[in-house]
Amino acid sequence: MAESWVNSAQRIGADLHLELSGPGGRRAALIRALREAVREGRLAPGTRLPPYRSLAADLGVARNT
Repeated sequence: MAESWVNSAQRIGADLHLELSGPGGRRAALIRALREAVREGRLAPGTRLPPYRSLAADLGVARNT
C-alpha cells in the first residue's frame, strides 16, 4: 500500500492542512491553499509535493484538479 501524503508530510515535518474553500472551483481553492501554505511557512518553497494521485486521494479531489 502506498504511503499517504498525510504520512509523508508527517515524516518530512510539513504541517500541511489545506482548506479547499472560497470562491471559484476546487482547482482555484487548491492553488490558494498551496500558496497560503508557502506564505505561512508550512510548506517551504521548492518542496516537492507527493505524487498527484496520492495528493488527490488525500484531499478528496479528482487527479486532474
